[in-house]
Amino acid sequence: MWKTLADDCQFFDIFRAFALSFVVFNFYFCVTALGEKAMDLNR
Repeated sequence: MWKTLADDCQFFDIFRAFALSFVVFNFYFCVTALGEKAMDLNR
């Protein structure tokens, strides 16, 4: 039982790291897109 629980935790850690990187990538993409729009407005 403990072995399967540890495996599930490891899988959850991998999933959490993947989700975190995905959120960071989305945030970075949105910020750069907004920045480019602001640059276009300023020109």
